[in-house]
Amino acid sequence: MDVVDNLNPIDLANFLSFDPDYFAERRPQFAFNWELYLGSIHQLQLVWLLSRQYAPLPQGFTRLVNQSYAFSGVNLIKAKNTLRNTNFGFRYTTVVANFDLGVSFYRGNQHLPVITGIEIVPPQQILAHFTYPRENIFGFDGAGEWGGVGLWGEAAVIFPGEVKAFVVQPVLVSGQPFLFRDEFDLFSKSYFRFVAGFDYTFDVGNGLYLNGKYLHGFFDERAYAEEVSQIFGLGKGMFFGELGDYLIVRCEYKLFREALKLQLGSMIEFSGEKRAVVFLPQIEWKIKDLVLLQAGGYLTTGAKEGAKFGVFHQDKVAFLSLKLDF
Repeated sequence: MDVVDNLNPIDLANFLSFDPDYFAERRPQFAFNWELYLGSIHQLQLVWLLSRQYAPLPQGFTRLVNQSYAFSGVNLIKAKNTLRNTNFGFRYTTVVANFDLGVSFYRGNQHLPVITGIEIVPPQQILAHFTYPRENIFGFDGAGEWGGVGLWGEAAVIFPGEVKAFVVQPVLVSGQPFLFRDEFDLFSKSYFRFVAGFDYTFDVGNGLYLNGKYLHGFFDERAYAEEVSQIFGLGKGMFFGELGDYLIVRCEYKLFREALKLQLGSMIEFSGEKRAVVFLPQIEWKIKDLVLLQAGGYLTTGAKEGAKFGVFHQDKVAFLSLKLDF
C-alpha cells in the first residue's frame, strides 16, 4: 500500500487469487541508480528507468472491468519504449529527532491502465479504451519510533499529465449515420493520496503484535474531472474509480516458543455510504527452522454493491501450503 513507491509497479498477476505470499508485490525494474551521501545522515538518490513501467494485470482483468462497467470489450494501449518515454525519479533523505524523513519526485507513466475513451457501437456494444498517461508526483515519507510505538506515514501530491478523454457514438444527421466524437479533460488538476500507520508489540506471552494503517486512495484509484465521473460512471467503490478510504489492521500472536503463529488481518472499505469488510485469517506452524506449514482463508462481508471488495462477497477462499524458507 505504499504511496510514494513510484518506481516499482505493483505485480497484480495473482491479485484475484489472494495468494498470501504473492499479493500485490512490487515488481523489480532495470534502472540506473546514483546515490550521493552528504555526511552521515543526508543522502541524494537519482534513478533513471530505461523503459516504461507496466503493472502485470490479473488473468481476469478484462472480465472484471467488463462486469463492473458493463463494457463489451477492453482495448489496452501501451506506448513504445523510446528515450523520450523513459521515467526518472529522485529522493532526498535525512534523520530528524530519531525519525527517517524523505522527499521525492517522480516523472513517468502511470503503472496501471486508465480509461480514456469509449466507443458505442450499435446495437448495444461498448468498447472501452485504456492507456497509461504520464504524471508528476511529489512525495513525502517518514518513519520512526515514539514511546515504543512504530510510526510511519507517506503522502503524495499527484499532477496528472494533460489527457483528453473521448466518447465516440453514432448520430443521425438528416437521416444519415455519422460518428460523433466528443472530447473533454480526463483528470482534475491535482489530487492527494496518503497512508498513516503504526505497529506495536505487547508484552503478552511470546508477543502480541498489532499493525494498523489508514489509507486514502488505493493504488488503482484517481481523481477524475467531474464530467468524466458522470460520463464514464467512475465513482467511489469501483475498480479504477474515485479515491476511497480504507482501514487495514493485522494482529499476530505466537505460541510454543514462536513455533505456532496465529494471524488475523482485516480491511474495512469506506466508499461513500457503503462499507465492505475483508477478513484474512491465517495460522502458521514452524515444523523446522526452514519448513513452514500455513493455512488460512479469505472472506468478505458488507455491501454487495457500491463497494470495491464487495464484488467478492460470493468468493470464499481457503488455502493450505507448505513453505520452504531459505
